[in-house]
Amino acid sequence: MVFRIGCSYRQRLDTLLTSLGIVAPEPLEFGSIEAIIACVSAGVGVTLLPRGVVATAAREGLVAVHDLPAELAQVETVFVRRIDGYYSSALSTFLHSVRLDAVSAPVLASVAL
Repeated sequence: MVFRIGCSYRQRLDTLLTSLGIVAPEPLEFGSIEAIIACVSAGVGVTLLPRGVVATAAREGLVAVHDLPAELAQVETVFVRRIDGYYSSALSTFLHSVRLDAVSAPVLASVAL
């Protein structure tokens, strides 16, 4: 259960399955996270998404969440804006907060089964 080609989580899932020697059938592509989680919870397949995205479904017992090896769990995220765009104090505070969080707590992605 994945998004269209180009999604970084889809690429990571492909890498993980390949590293485990698993030949996956043609993936089912969806346009929403909700549809992906619903299919996983129905037992149709697996996916790879950030832990926070599947937290509610995991808490409700709809999916099982598994930690990934560190080399696959680290995901670089970038924030892009126009260089000549308005730079408000709120944006400055947000970016400062994100930078602090990124340094103190690495993000782990999870496989939902």
